[in-house]
Amino acid sequence: LIFALVSMILLLALMHMIQASTQISGSIKRYTSAIEAAKAGVEEFVLSVRLNDFYSTAWVPGHECKLEKVSSDWPVVCGDICGSCCYSFSSPSDIISDGCYDWRKSYGDYIVYAKIVDAKLVNSVDDSAGWLYAIEVVAQSSQTNEISWYSVLYKVQ
Repeated sequence: LIFALVSMILLLALMHMIQASTQISGSIKRYTSAIEAAKAGVEEFVLSVRLNDFYSTAWVPGHECKLEKVSSDWPVVCGDICGSCCYSFSSPSDIISDGCYDWRKSYGDYIVYAKIVDAKLVNSVDDSAGWLYAIEVVAQSSQTNEISWYSVLYKVQ
C-alpha cells in the first residue's frame, strides 16, 4: 500500500512536469514565431524603402512623405497625413494604433506594423550623402498575445 502511494505521488509529479514543459515549449514556439514575423517585416519594409515601392497595399497612402525629409519637417510636409502620430513610438501600442503606422502586412497569424520614427540627412567620410532612418517594427499575433518589437537603424545612399 505504501509502495502504491509513493508510485502515485511520483506519477503525479511526472505528469505535472510533462504539462509544464509542454506549456514552456508552446511559449517558446510562439515567441520564435513572433520574432521571425518581425524579421520578415523588417526585411520587406527596408526593401520597399530602398526600391521606392510605396504603391504596394502594405503602405498607408501618403506616409511615404516622411522619406527624404528630415523628421523636424514632417509636421509641415506630412501634418495632414500623419498628424500627431508622426513621432509617437514609445510603445508597441503607439505604433499599432490606427493611422500611426506607415506600413502593415500580414504573415500568417501575425500582423507586422512598421513606422519611420526619425530621419536625418547624413554625409559619410567618403562624401556620399544618404538618409538615415530610425524604424520601429512590431509583430503581433492575431491568435495569442505574443508581440515582438524591433528597432532598426537603416541608411539609404
